Amino acid sequence: MTTPSSAVSPRDSLQDTSDVQSIQTDNNDESIFGSGQIDDGPSDLQSKRKITDPNLEVITIDKYYDLTLIVGSPEHAGGQKAYQVNKGVFRHASKAWNAMMSGNWAESDMSEITFPEDSAYAFHIVLRIAHWQLQELPVTLSQQELVQIAVLSDKYDLERLLHAAAELKNWIQQHKDGGTSWPSDIDLQDFTMITAAFGLTTDYEYLVNKLAMEISVDKDKRYCVAHDDKLVHVRADFPARIQGEYTGRDQSKKKIGQPGAHVDVESSTLHVFILI
Repeated sequence: MTTPSSAVSPRDSLQDTSDVQSIQTDNNDESIFGSGQIDDGPSDLQSKRKITDPNLEVITIDKYYDLTLIVGSPEHAGGQKAYQVNKGVFRHASKAWNAMMSGNWAESDMSEITFPEDSAYAFHIVLRIAHWQLQELPVTLSQQELVQIAVLSDKYDLERLLHAAAELKNWIQQHKDGGTSWPSDIDLQDFTMITAAFGLTTDYEYLVNKLAMEISVDKDKRYCVAHDDKLVHVRADFPARIQGEYTGRDQSKKKIGQPGAHVDVESSTLHVFILI
């Protein structure tokens, strides 16, 4: 994947850049976290960081940082990284994060917060966008990378933040035929999630309608959709906001397979409504 020479992709090695530190817990007993000030007192970094990665990579998003985010885990497919950020920028990037940083939550008084279940790569992209460091973003994003960001967006309500960046960088258009139309063999589940996460309403409505039209039920009464000439099950982690009914619409709902089809199954599976 090609990125401009002036841009730093989170996928690439960041060891040679000035905003990255590789931390050795066995030979560094000073805290690097908090407000950017060195704590001269003794510190148990392994306990403080709540991590097991002995070589935690620390990336400074804002050199005047007052908050450190430790994202992922050594066991996570994307590994674990720490990001030094501006607390004000972080909290305003998401209503969920704003609530987290309010006085009603323990995290509001912390200088270090952990997100062990989340993708460090997706967090890196989101934090660069939130700090408006667009020159540091990759030129292209793969389908899997977009899915990672979509999952994070659904979890923390990042649609508004991501929308402008997606439009500026043309990340989604690069997966279309000629940048204008969706190919017939597109992975409907993934790109329905992606377009919803980035607030691309027209693309999302087209894909979710196409997805609902192609849904079928296998012999085990599980919902499936065709992809690469195979039937694949509807993913269990499909975002809840895609599973629900469009609100404020006055379209009729009919049985699956007809115009205006309505799939209404148990809450653990997919709910999709065709719009006509």
